[in-house]
Amino acid sequence: MNPDSVDKITSHCLATGTEPLFGLFRLPEELDEVKDSLIDEVKESGDGFDIEKYAHLPNQPELWFIIERIKKSIEEKYVESFLDFDRFIENFSDNFPQLADEVEKTGRDRGLLSIGEEFLPDKGYPFVQWLESEENAFFISRSLPGASNGTLQLSESLLFLIRNPKIKLKIRPDCFRKQPVSDVFPHSELAHWYGRPFSLKWVGELRGEESAEHGPGDSSLDGHCTQFLWSSKKDAVVQFSMEELPHKAEGSLEQADERVLTRFVHAIFDPAKEIFTHLDGAVRIYDKSDYEDRIFRRKNLKNCDKSYHKAKIFRVDGEIDYEAFRHVVGAFYKWNRMPIEYFERSA
Repeated sequence: MNPDSVDKITSHCLATGTEPLFGLFRLPEELDEVKDSLIDEVKESGDGFDIEKYAHLPNQPELWFIIERIKKSIEEKYVESFLDFDRFIENFSDNFPQLADEVEKTGRDRGLLSIGEEFLPDKGYPFVQWLESEENAFFISRSLPGASNGTLQLSESLLFLIRNPKIKLKIRPDCFRKQPVSDVFPHSELAHWYGRPFSLKWVGELRGEESAEHGPGDSSLDGHCTQFLWSSKKDAVVQFSMEELPHKAEGSLEQADERVLTRFVHAIFDPAKEIFTHLDGAVRIYDKSDYEDRIFRRKNLKNCDKSYHKAKIFRVDGEIDYEAFRHVVGAFYKWNRMPIEYFERSA
């Protein structure tokens, strides 16, 4: 595959902070032609292209192959800038020569830039995700090379502190990204919550059932949410169930064996003692058609049928206090902050 062509599209994605998954469909006209030539090249030469790996994806499997290559190229550029300080400074100087001399060159803060109110956008946004200098926006560097919006919340939290005169803030600027101020706008990470905020008080007083759902999008029609269910039982205990449902478009739904794996937790809470007496974590394995039925019919933990196989990962019995319970649950759902936020969102 033509490295110059890949590099042209990579540079565009780096400069605009876009993912190739989306950027490839909204490229400038001259780069759209580059993309088309790459697709033709892959079709003709093969060049490492495994049609079986991409055959399940909609339209132009060669395009998805190119997207992977460009994602890898983006990650390599960031890693290189982390390891090679001279390259980092060179890139940042090309984009922001007026700021390059202000970057710390030695010591523990090497690569950091002192930030004050003079860099804040003057648009009255309720939260700040970028900084401005001479009509151009600059950003806090990615910490995960493959995640273009991975620092949105961090930016909001850090840049909120600038207005406090007792705080000194330094950030590592993104050495690749430079956009006219007129081209940037705030991004919102959508989330939806159904159900009341958690508290052990109402769980202990529960009569019947209480369900909740948390997801990063504005609905759960596409999956990618976490469901919670509390149920009081005749023996005066309360049972808890929680299941993480992956996005219907994620790779786990496209596996060759047509199965989908979800992570599931079950626990028993004793209101009289205010402790959990049981906790287990398991994997549920659905056939793809059963999982899609679960999503599209908007079934929750209360009304979903047992159309899955189950493999238990761990089991704990005894007197489990709340802090131990939520830490184990949070660790089991690695890379999913929804359970952590649920238990932090106390009433």
